[in-house]
Amino acid sequence: MRAHQRQWRRRANAAIVGVAAAVVGVAACHSSPRSAPPQQTVLPLGGLNHPAGVAVDTNGAVYVADSGNQRVLKLAPGSNSPTVLAFTGLNYPDSVAVDKAGAVYVTDDHNNRVVKLPAGSNTQTVLPFTGLNGPDGVAVDAAGAVYVADYLNARVVELAAGSTTQTVLPFTHLALPRGVAVDGTGTVYVADFGSKRVVKLAAGATTQTVLPFDGLKGPIGVAADTAGRISVTDYFNNAAVTLAAGSCTQNVLPFTGLTGPEGAAADTAGNVYVADAQNNRVVKLSSAQPARPPACRQMVLPFTGLDDLWAVAVDTAGNVYVVNNTSGDRRNRVIKLAAGSNTQTDLRLTGLGFPESVAVDTAGNTYVVDNKTNRVSKLAPDNTETVLPFSGVAPRAVAVDTAGDVFVTDYHKHRLLKLAAGSNTPTVLPFTGLADPWGIAVDTAGDVYVVDYDKVLKLAAGSSTPTVLPFTGLSPVDGAHGIAVDKAGAVYITDSANKRVLKLAAGSNTQTVLPFAGLGEPWGVAVDTAGAVYVTDRGNAEVVKLAQG
Repeated sequence: MRAHQRQWRRRANAAIVGVAAAVVGVAACHSSPRSAPPQQTVLPLGGLNHPAGVAVDTNGAVYVADSGNQRVLKLAPGSNSPTVLAFTGLNYPDSVAVDKAGAVYVTDDHNNRVVKLPAGSNTQTVLPFTGLNGPDGVAVDAAGAVYVADYLNARVVELAAGSTTQTVLPFTHLALPRGVAVDGTGTVYVADFGSKRVVKLAAGATTQTVLPFDGLKGPIGVAADTAGRISVTDYFNNAAVTLAAGSCTQNVLPFTGLTGPEGAAADTAGNVYVADAQNNRVVKLSSAQPARPPACRQMVLPFTGLDDLWAVAVDTAGNVYVVNNTSGDRRNRVIKLAAGSNTQTDLRLTGLGFPESVAVDTAGNTYVVDNKTNRVSKLAPDNTETVLPFSGVAPRAVAVDTAGDVFVTDYHKHRLLKLAAGSNTPTVLPFTGLADPWGIAVDTAGDVYVVDYDKVLKLAAGSSTPTVLPFTGLSPVDGAHGIAVDKAGAVYITDSANKRVLKLAAGSNTQTVLPFAGLGEPWGVAVDTAGAVYVTDRGNAEVVKLAQG
């Protein structure tokens, strides 16, 4: 398997590059006007055979991992003649990085090692990483710590300067990590080829963030500059894209003729370099100063320990509740994140088997659907738990209105139930022909909404005839799941199969796609009194908030 994977990777040219933290980046995006459009230049590096990695030092010298020729080249500023660095025994060098002292680091893929050549030396050293299996991307920070994307082990490891003991960084759900970069703050960025995303881990943090790149098909190289701009090569799209600091909107860099781009780097002037592997060349794009990007409205909430996410709810105070089913000691729980804080607590519900949905009323009572035990529980603010008198049901989702009436989707019997406040007997709502009722919501007027995979229905208060809302493009196989309604009557649904969140304004016949970026599998959705939208992203094990604006 290992040989097969590596052979595929070599044929696909999915090698990685990291960029040293010592390589600083572009000026702030609003600093000086652009005098000319960016220009692409092919660097004078003849005889390349599948260049996989590229790096630039603070003096402007360019370093290339020439994988097919088993060598590393250096092109001095202003030179037309590269020199071969004195590395020996390389077997498919994938990535290259350079530190502020001029030492060069190379991942030697087929030898499962990382080698270092100090500035001015002809003698390389093997760094004391252990257990590497197909090391790809490499980066080094200002303190001399070295970071490696350990491809076949699906992890990123760090070796502090002077240390002989590596550390595995707390990235989660990596699948084929290829590129790695680190910025001046110590934030580490990873191009995860397998999951088609770019993730970052702030210095000292234990929770990663997915960057809002969109439409990536094969992210490989990643470069970070001190202005906060992140540039990524997208192998299967034959492109390079960039994300300015604070922006949720990526831009395609105007490279031309790329075929299978891999490594990426940026120099102190903001020029971007790409190892154009299939074309056996390295290209440079002169710096462009884009307009100030729009402010990013999207953020990942600071929940920890998430794994198998389902529903989300938010109360009038801004506290956020999520349903999470996690293996191990902290499995099957409902978690509350206090408004404006990093403090989360587990709600004291007993005997949870497989919670799937959560709702909160205006009095602070929390309602939880447990699909395994087929019960609906109510937890009062004083932690008194009551099992509500729903019987003979397979509950899937729950909602509550301002009067305290509780609504439940009964998945197996294809129906919706309502338990009026103070009653012990649920009634069946007049929805007919439901196939797979999932999410449920109720608005301030008492109208009830339900998601039935590829359609969304509304039952107006006092009516006995539901109407189908004009959402379009939903999959009948694995379509919509979550639903929420805001105070203006706009309806929000998670279109899981298409990795998007849709909004239908009250009285409108035209849906809009909300500008979430990088969603893996949106599932639950909620909206607060300010109009911010919250989504549980099962694919990335995150809860994402999109502010109104």
